[in-house]
Amino acid sequence: MLVTDPKIYARSHVTLRDWWRSELDGAAQIHKRYAAYPRTEAFLVRSTQSRRLDKLHGARWVAIGDAATTFDPLSSQGIAKAVEQGTAVASAISQSLNGNVSALAEYADDVCARYAAYAAERAGYYRLEQRWSDSEFWRSRQQLAA
Repeated sequence: MLVTDPKIYARSHVTLRDWWRSELDGAAQIHKRYAAYPRTEAFLVRSTQSRRLDKLHGARWVAIGDAATTFDPLSSQGIAKAVEQGTAVASAISQSLNGNVSALAEYADDVCARYAAYAAERAGYYRLEQRWSDSEFWRSRQQLAA
């Protein structure tokens, strides 16, 4: 997996496959490992933006996992977050079905609070990263964190 911003790739004016290979060629340690495994399948592009859904529940529905919040894959928190939210929402649904009318709102408040804590932690890590100070990718994240 390579992570970049769409505007960085767009300026390359090459195919996604050629851009990906060029980026790998520039990463000596990765290139050594990649060279033994030529890719033949299609490349996939996915957003890695951190986001939180504005409304997390309504009549007969509740958002969990990536439908509720998405975390930067560099944080390595996505799977743990999804499992944690799954457990929390199961409890909230059970409570709601047993008459606790505020259970889903409390779940949503907790998800929002955890997302805010994640965003603050992410900003701290972005500010700390100095190894690639000449990288547009990291400069944009540090500006976001400022």
